[in-house]
Amino acid sequence: MAEDTADAGGCCDHDHEQAHPIGPEPAPPTDATRIHVSGLCCDDEVTLVRRVLGDLDGVDRIDVNLVGRLVYVRHGPAVEPDQLVAALNRAQLDARLGPAPAPETRTPPLLLAAVALFLVSLGTLWLPPLRYAALGAVALGLPPILGRAWVSLKNRLLDMNVLMVLACIGAVLIGEWLEGAAVVVLFAVAEHLERSSMDRASRALAEVAALAPDTATLLDGTQVRADTVAVGTGLLVRAGERIPLDGRVTGGNSGVDESSLTGESRPVSKAAGDPVSAGTVNQTGVLQVVTTASAGDSAVARLVRLVEEAQAQRSPTERAVDRFAAVYTPLVVLGALALFAIPTALGGDPQAHLYRALVLLVVACPCALVLATPVTVVSALTRAARQGVLIRGGTHLETLGRTAVVAFDKTGTLTRGQFQVVDCAGLGSVPSERVHALLGAVEARSSHPLAAALSAHAGPGPDAVSDDHVLPGEGIRARVDGHLVHVGNHRLAERLGWHGAHEHDRYEAWRAQGRTVVYVGIDGKLAGLHALADVPRAEAAAAVAALEASGLQTVMLTGDDERVAQAVRTELGVGEVRAGLRPEDKVAAIAELKDRGVVAMVGDGINDGPALAAAHVGVAMGVRGSALALETADVALMTDDLEQLSHVVALGRRARRVIRQNIAISLAAKAAVLGLALVGAASLWAAVAADVGTSLVVVLYGMSLLRDPA
Repeated sequence: MAEDTADAGGCCDHDHEQAHPIGPEPAPPTDATRIHVSGLCCDDEVTLVRRVLGDLDGVDRIDVNLVGRLVYVRHGPAVEPDQLVAALNRAQLDARLGPAPAPETRTPPLLLAAVALFLVSLGTLWLPPLRYAALGAVALGLPPILGRAWVSLKNRLLDMNVLMVLACIGAVLIGEWLEGAAVVVLFAVAEHLERSSMDRASRALAEVAALAPDTATLLDGTQVRADTVAVGTGLLVRAGERIPLDGRVTGGNSGVDESSLTGESRPVSKAAGDPVSAGTVNQTGVLQVVTTASAGDSAVARLVRLVEEAQAQRSPTERAVDRFAAVYTPLVVLGALALFAIPTALGGDPQAHLYRALVLLVVACPCALVLATPVTVVSALTRAARQGVLIRGGTHLETLGRTAVVAFDKTGTLTRGQFQVVDCAGLGSVPSERVHALLGAVEARSSHPLAAALSAHAGPGPDAVSDDHVLPGEGIRARVDGHLVHVGNHRLAERLGWHGAHEHDRYEAWRAQGRTVVYVGIDGKLAGLHALADVPRAEAAAAVAALEASGLQTVMLTGDDERVAQAVRTELGVGEVRAGLRPEDKVAAIAELKDRGVVAMVGDGINDGPALAAAHVGVAMGVRGSALALETADVALMTDDLEQLSHVVALGRRARRVIRQNIAISLAAKAAVLGLALVGAASLWAAVAADVGTSLVVVLYGMSLLRDPA
């Protein structure tokens, strides 16, 4: 059937404009190499990686995921991956290609021995010869730090390894053996604890990657390795088994637990034609599945890969802290030299002033400060991934945390994007069953956007349909079982004289609710009215309410007419609506909304591309099967669950709060020890304890985002 613009309502929605990729234009193609670097522990190693690889010809870009211990290098074709690995290994960073090794959680024996000797040396107050145990602790604990310090100096870097070596050696030379041992042991213990803590964060994402099984069962029962299965292969998935590869159901019915990929705990019914994803669990019946992607291209594999890459991108706060640390460290080192040289030149006690300078050298290490942001960001991105949300880097995470306005596309975002009959009224003497049978027969032959909804509502009708004819701008006419059947819009009803007072009141009431009205006539007489609508998603009202309750403004941008838009706004509680918008109007609306603060735009990921790109952060939803949207969106919701939106905004807010608090803790600790050092009231071991203790605090606090509710 056909319908004019005035009566089409939602069916003439302009929300689905021409596809447009989200985000910046892709860079020219280059080779990319992913390297696992076990030697990454602190930001000093990140700087070393950048220095070592940056000196190689042909290297264009280096991204480092500190927590995941991954380095992504974009380079020209002349650069071999083995060349990159060799350069990192010359810097003692333990690099390798291929899968990451299992995290090392046990404490190294040499560290245990050094700690034991240090604890023994604490008894020197009661038994002075025990002070020699402190030298043993230094002898066991210093060599690994000394090796890393030498590599840093060769690469023109003044990092914490160099500072700790200077502090330790200086303490030993002035006879403060116990203090020297404290520097080595406390630093080594803190480094081990930091590494163990980051392993926990890294394992959280690895658990998602490990969800897809290593083997798959072919239709004949043969088991094969999942990574050898070609696209288009038929698989058998029994009840209780994980689905090994992305695919489409070809036989069987079952409920599938998709919580591993989407965070949704309720099983999703699957039947022939439905998509299924690797890593999800078939709960009840047996499913036959034909694969649609290889193991490396599954939705879960892409999600993990993209999250790892996102973790390697530095956020604005992280870049600002790095710039501060780059200035702070050399200034404090110069201050330490001055603190020793000037008073000594004026006749002061060299040993006393050297001790103060050594304390200040320890304070120069900015480890806690530079760890404050990346650990928090990585933990937040990992948590979001476990809930089925991809956030493409710390920049977008921080932007989400500053969001003031959330703009929604309507069709396919707040609504399902599919019309259905929501009300109907029988008129005249023809039984409703007969009206539906004739309506179903006519609409089964129509390609109009409303035909599928009318057919689904009416059910199958007689096959004896003839003389079907489209009435331009009005609807369709056909003969069914000898009856002349008309199906059409308000214009058709007026032409055929079907629009009396009673019908007019019903029409106006439905139109006021944003419904599209369809008339059905049999043998020249009006037999029924049907109201159709693109119904809101079940969770949309709760999602909007959660955003409003958190202090965000909500706005709906739609190409629909004002009445349809206002009806949806009323039903969902959206704060504001702008209707009748063309694609360029939506972009202009986003620009205007930016005057209120940071704007997030939520759409389907492809058709709303211009508006999504115009917003501060674009959120594409329901992109589990869309590789393009997953690769290009700022934020991608793997499912159509809008309630994830309020959770991810809350996660961004919490991440920003934790980052600010971590930075404050780091700066406060540094300021306190710095002040005490300048007046000679800080001991060397206390400075080390404060530094490493603060580092552990910010790491553990940042990692709280892995488990705490957002």
